[in-house]
Amino acid sequence: MQSYGATNRNWISRVRLKTAGGRAIDPDRLREVSRGHSTGDDSAERKAVFLFRRECLREGPNGMKRVIISMTSVGNASDNQLRLNLAIGDELRQDSPVKGHLPTAIGQTRRDTPMRKKTIAFLVAMIFVAGITAYYVVTIVHARSITPGMIDSILKSEVIRLRLMDFPDGWLDKLLTVEDPSFYRHNGIDLSTPGAGITTITQGMVKYLYFKKFKPGIAKLRQSVIAVFALNALVPKETQLLIFVNTAYLGHYNKMPVRGFAQAAEIYFQKPFQQLSADEYLSLVAMIIAPNTFHVKKYPEMNATRVRRIKNLLNGEYKPKGLMDLYYDKDIGMVN
Repeated sequence: MQSYGATNRNWISRVRLKTAGGRAIDPDRLREVSRGHSTGDDSAERKAVFLFRRECLREGPNGMKRVIISMTSVGNASDNQLRLNLAIGDELRQDSPVKGHLPTAIGQTRRDTPMRKKTIAFLVAMIFVAGITAYYVVTIVHARSITPGMIDSILKSEVIRLRLMDFPDGWLDKLLTVEDPSFYRHNGIDLSTPGAGITTITQGMVKYLYFKKFKPGIAKLRQSVIAVFALNALVPKETQLLIFVNTAYLGHYNKMPVRGFAQAAEIYFQKPFQQLSADEYLSLVAMIIAPNTFHVKKYPEMNATRVRRIKNLLNGEYKPKGLMDLYYDKDIGMVN
């Protein structure tokens, strides 16, 4: 360990500095640090100690964990001469209690270096990520374990009143153009197709099948994870679509929820689904995005406006302007 006399400091007898690699710190740097603190009073001595500590932190190598400061008095306490031994290591060392004006706490306190703080922050972040990962792994495993039995039970139940073949030619295509344009191409989520919104048919099915209560926020992440790694991974697209057309929420009527196109046709138009006109069918499609806002019975004018905009989309007169262009009204002057 190398020693340097600290000039302009009659109250510092000697300074010893050593990096973790054994490299001594340039004495000129110490002189620069010590400049302006020759009063010898308590505050000046304390300030010098902290300045030397920061100097050592700057000079230390990347692998440095902390700075150890130990101080012993030399000479008489009254002449304020101190010896500062600064070293770098993993364990706190103290040569002897500090005498004189500097408080012993300065020599006894272990100070975190920037590298140690970064390490702690990194470990905390890793623990957080590991916890989140474990949570979603458990979510996926559970969802995959219950999916086959749940789907089989639904397909055998009275919920399935319509088959896909019951839809006239082109009707399913119109439904998908409005509700999920990339249904047959995406893996359960779609955040790129203009007009698709942030909820695919697959995600909608996850909300219906896997959640008792759904609250936006963290539940949306769970919904997306289950959609990709459970429902879409295990259930064919045709089966997903079949369940959707039989369970889609289509508002309330007489305080009772209406689900599926078959029930909606009977309640709102008093006829079987197969007897619906093309406009009546589109009025039901128009309700899906916001069933009680575009309710065909409660708000027929709102529903009719939505139907006209859907027709503009279907015939190519309107092109969605972005992911969230769900109401097809971004063109100024568009005729409703």
